[in-house]
Amino acid sequence: MRKILVLLLLSIPSVSLFAQTKVTKRYDQERNGAYPIRETYTTIKVDTTTVLHGEYKKYSYDGAVIVTGYYHRGNREGEFLNYYEDGQIQRSTFYLRGKRQGDTKVFDDAGHLIQSGTFQNDSLIGILKSYYPDGTIKNETEFKKGKPDGLVKEYWTNGKIKEEISYLGGKQHGPNKTYYDTGIIKSSIHYKNGVIDGQLLSYYPSGQVSTETFQKNGSNEGSFKKYYENGQLETAGNYEHGQLNGAIISYYPDGAVKQELNLANGKRSGTNIVYHPNGQIKTKGNYSNYEKDSNIDEFDESGILIATRKFKDDFKTGTWKYFNEKGDLHIVERYNEGKLEGKRIIYDNKGNVLTEEAYIKGKKHGESLAYYPNGKILESKNYKFDRLDGAYTQYFKSGDPEIQGQYNRNEKDGRWIYYDKRGNIIKEESYKFGRLITQP
Repeated sequence: MRKILVLLLLSIPSVSLFAQTKVTKRYDQERNGAYPIRETYTTIKVDTTTVLHGEYKKYSYDGAVIVTGYYHRGNREGEFLNYYEDGQIQRSTFYLRGKRQGDTKVFDDAGHLIQSGTFQNDSLIGILKSYYPDGTIKNETEFKKGKPDGLVKEYWTNGKIKEEISYLGGKQHGPNKTYYDTGIIKSSIHYKNGVIDGQLLSYYPSGQVSTETFQKNGSNEGSFKKYYENGQLETAGNYEHGQLNGAIISYYPDGAVKQELNLANGKRSGTNIVYHPNGQIKTKGNYSNYEKDSNIDEFDESGILIATRKFKDDFKTGTWKYFNEKGDLHIVERYNEGKLEGKRIIYDNKGNVLTEEAYIKGKKHGESLAYYPNGKILESKNYKFDRLDGAYTQYFKSGDPEIQGQYNRNEKDGRWIYYDKRGNIIKEESYKFGRLITQP
């Protein structure tokens, strides 16, 4: 019987009977003429597979131990420690048969605990906690089967709650609330299966409601309101399928109407009015074609028209006019597909023409004239696609020429003559492509 027992004991395989091989792995970059050690461990053969078994160490390039632990037949077993290069513990994690099991802790480089939690079969369970350096709790997260499930809390450094989030099966589900460090609520949002669904509220530090809106399945839907901190309504409107639709009214802090907008699918449509604080109309526009076409009139605070503008397919188009503070015409210009086209005229406060400029496709092209207040020409010059080119004349108030010359590609060219008020030539110059070549 004793002989049989000895034979049975000898037949049971023991790890100690297996041949162990020590392994040293090194970095592939030299340091001081050698290749620094990266890992040391031992291996054994289990059937036909080579696996780690025994003490394990990992090193930094500078030679500091950064990981220690133990393997049993290829699986991590017991406590594994991660280190900072100065030897301070960074992380402690326990394993059972290769899976994280039990408590895990994380530390900063000063040794302060910054996170703690519990694993079961490699999945987080219970409450995962994070900490500020002084040891006070930073946040708490409830886990089930490795996913957030339940209430997540984040705290300010003073201990007051910063945020509360409800989870179900790893997705936000239920109320999500944030708070100022005073403890006053900052926002409240409701989630359903990871998507915002329900009322959204935001608050000023005073506790006064800032915005109030609703979402359905992640899209804005229903009424929208925004308030000033004094409680006065700032903007009110309505969402349909994620877009602002219908009347949108905005107010100044004193309650005076600021804007009366009409929107269709988030774009202005029909008559839209913006007001000055004193109640006078600031702009009045009529919009169509998804806000791409519009006719807009602009007024000053006294109600005087100061500008009229037109857009077609988002481009400036037609005749644009600007008026002075008396309501008299100041500038007239014309656009085609967003570019100046034709004459651009500027008037003085008495209605006299100051300048006339010709444009083609947004560039000065043709004769440009400037006038004295008495209506006589001050200057005549010619352009070709934004460059001075052709005859140039400057006049005295009497209408007699003062300077005559030519431009070629934006440079003085040829003979230039200067006159006195009696018509006598007082100077002549000759230029070649902007370079003065003769002068008496």
